[in-house]
Amino acid sequence: MFLMVYSTVAVETNSPPPQLQELLHQAEDLARQSYLPGYRSGKEGFTAYRQLLTKLALEDGAFKNMGEEKQTLFQMLKPAGSHPELFDELLDYYGHSRAPLEAHVRMPPALRQQHLTETYRPAWEALLLAPVNGEIGFMQIRHTITNALAIIGIPKSIPVLEKAFAYTCGKEAREVDDDSYSLKRQVSILQSLSQFATAEALHAMFRCLAKAETATIGPLPQYSGYDIRDWVFRYLTGQEGRKNVEQWSRVMETFPKDNLPVKQREVLDQAISFKTSVSDSPLGKRCKRK
Repeated sequence: MFLMVYSTVAVETNSPPPQLQELLHQAEDLARQSYLPGYRSGKEGFTAYRQLLTKLALEDGAFKNMGEEKQTLFQMLKPAGSHPELFDELLDYYGHSRAPLEAHVRMPPALRQQHLTETYRPAWEALLLAPVNGEIGFMQIRHTITNALAIIGIPKSIPVLEKAFAYTCGKEAREVDDDSYSLKRQVSILQSLSQFATAEALHAMFRCLAKAETATIGPLPQYSGYDIRDWVFRYLTGQEGRKNVEQWSRVMETFPKDNLPVKQREVLDQAISFKTSVSDSPLGKRCKRK
């Protein structure tokens, strides 16, 4: 009798319960829907997302047959649900401008050092994966979330940033036009990934680029005069800040090219050969700031 009970438990732990699968599906669905044409951000979607985090914190994700993507998403969201006070603290402090109401430009408060630690990383990541919403719109528009994750610099954030990028490229997502919100979001995520300056980050940047290209019909839209391919090139060549330029140079020199799609390999080759502020390459000439 004991052996039969033990065997049943072992089988159950191999497959996630339907309610956990449904919670993860809802979390993805809420984010994807927020990028659909005609979506209007209200409190309902964000409230539902926070409730999902609370429920996920009570679930066990140690299932062999869960699937890598769902397991990764669970690992991204559960820690934030387990510590909602950190999520609320960031939302309360950075969710609105602290500038006077009469200020012409309402900027976010400066990031506080205490919030730029591993302790707060899961809360920042959960905010990044939240549906587009007025509750955190100020943090999203001003790139507070992606900036914080770049400064914290924990490699575990790389797949989270890539996941957030994918939400902007869904099959039914709103069209990514020149200077649109979705495109600004994509650029801010690439900027955050560029701060890691590792082969893992470069793989993620190229996968993001591939998603954007696949989702676009016709010429790639532009943000501040550059398309998404241009932005990858600019970040790799230090044209948006030279902090990691030497590290990126070393990463690119040893980066495997054999299996790269042609367009991505072109970006990489031209970034490697970019030696001066003006390159002879088409990307280099187009990406030089006037």
